[in-house]
Amino acid sequence: MTLKLKMQLAISVAVLVSSFVLVQLAMYAIRSQAAVDAARIRAEKTAQVKQDLTDKVNTVYALIDAQYHEAVDERYLEKRYGHRLRAILDVAGAALREHIRRAERGEIPLERAKREAIATLRAMRFDDGKGYLWINTVGRPYPKMVMHPVLPQLEGKVLDSPEFTWAKNDGRNLFQVAVDLTSGRADGFIRYTWPEPDGKALAPHMPKVSRVRRFEEWGWIVGTGIYVDEAVREKLAETTSSVRSIRYGSEYFWINTSDAPVPRMVMHPIRPELEDQLLDRPEFELVVNGRRQNLFTAFRDIAQQHGEGLAEYVWPRPTASGTPGQPAAKLSFVKLYRPLNWVIGTGRHVDDIEASIAQKTSEAEVQVTSLVHRIAISSLVIIVLATLGVSVFAGALTRPLAQLVGMARDIAADEKHLSRRIGLRSKDEIGELASGFDHMAGRLEQSFRHVREQEERLRSVLSTIPHSIYWKDRRSVFLGCNDPFAKDFGLPSAESIIGKTDAQLGLPQADRQACAARDADVLASGQALLDQRETLRNPSGSEVHYLVSRVPLRDAAGDLIGVLGVLVALPEP
Repeated sequence: MTLKLKMQLAISVAVLVSSFVLVQLAMYAIRSQAAVDAARIRAEKTAQVKQDLTDKVNTVYALIDAQYHEAVDERYLEKRYGHRLRAILDVAGAALREHIRRAERGEIPLERAKREAIATLRAMRFDDGKGYLWINTVGRPYPKMVMHPVLPQLEGKVLDSPEFTWAKNDGRNLFQVAVDLTSGRADGFIRYTWPEPDGKALAPHMPKVSRVRRFEEWGWIVGTGIYVDEAVREKLAETTSSVRSIRYGSEYFWINTSDAPVPRMVMHPIRPELEDQLLDRPEFELVVNGRRQNLFTAFRDIAQQHGEGLAEYVWPRPTASGTPGQPAAKLSFVKLYRPLNWVIGTGRHVDDIEASIAQKTSEAEVQVTSLVHRIAISSLVIIVLATLGVSVFAGALTRPLAQLVGMARDIAADEKHLSRRIGLRSKDEIGELASGFDHMAGRLEQSFRHVREQEERLRSVLSTIPHSIYWKDRRSVFLGCNDPFAKDFGLPSAESIIGKTDAQLGLPQADRQACAARDADVLASGQALLDQRETLRNPSGSEVHYLVSRVPLRDAAGDLIGVLGVLVALPEP
């Protein structure tokens, strides 16, 4: 790879790395700001939703509270139920007076008339059997019970038990109050507490309002009444019906009890089939405020612990027809209405908040993509301009280097080129490199000249020695010899022995083995073998007797690199 290409590549890499770092920093900054904006949007919108839900529940709470207090107000009870109780007493009174008249006319005996009148009033029921009539006497100080369809064990007994001191008028015996109340007029209202006959009372003894009427002919007082909880139920049925119809957008209100262990549903406009049912279905096992639990149990716990509070969970979004649709994130506000132990709640699906945040995140990603495109285009332009700049200005740098490279190649190919010089006169690093290269070439030329002179001198010495000399490497391959050795073994020149072995010199196998063994002894021991008599057969087939010395051949570091042998020819015996 050329220096120009390396420079272009380096600049391109630098630009790309810088662009990548800039992109990463910009992406981090944009996304961090988007995260901050998303958190702010979530907090602001969630706060708005919480306040809105709180206001809505408080409005419904106030409505239910007003209706409840109206339902238990005595004036309301007398006004609303007074006519109904009067009408019931009118019907009962008409039946009773008919029996009185029959007895007065002598049509039937008095006792029989009373028995038949008692039977008639005992059988009279209203309000799905919960409403009834009773008869007590006007006796003093305490009256007797003549007939009571719910507590027949009281019939014939004097009503002086302390358990009858439930009248709210003055805390006296309620039957005494009935006697006193009707002594100056026909009808009157009594407010007291009494067991509810169907066992569905809100308490063991429920508040009750009764209307009593005196019948002087037989000294009887006939009474009937309505339980306050029934009045409350009727009133609150109207209230829950109104709450059921309240909508804001697709959202609604619901009411559940705070019963333990599992609440019941009082009213749910979207899921009316849940009403009066225990809310223990598996579908209500949800993650509420980060913890898996029963949804309505969570509502109850929040309301009981704090009076009111918020819950986050996932709930089906109502469809256009009002039926449950796809689940979505929801935030609900619940509040405990203690007089009835109701939990009033409403909620709002808040996936629109997440949609706003997703839009903000999407906008940030669009900015990131646009920024990446702009930086990528800018980087490409910079790379192109840098490449052109390198192409224009790199020539001044690369031409001297190319001369240096060419000259180095020529010198490596043939030492005769050491006499050449670049001759670049520049004060920069390349000029210094060229000057240093010229100086090095001069030194090398001088060194080579000295080596050649030494080589020629050594060769002259070796050639004038009358004995045969050779030298081998550790593999017993010849590295060189002098002219007498080349002549003895029929070689055209001393240089031709380089790279040959004993076998290539034409020595018989026995001679080769002997020479190889002695060379190996020297290499193994590192010690010289001097003045050993040996007989070798030359290429012409004649036997020649030698006095042979072998010494280890070492390099400048002292490492054993081969064997040097000297063969001194002995005269024929």
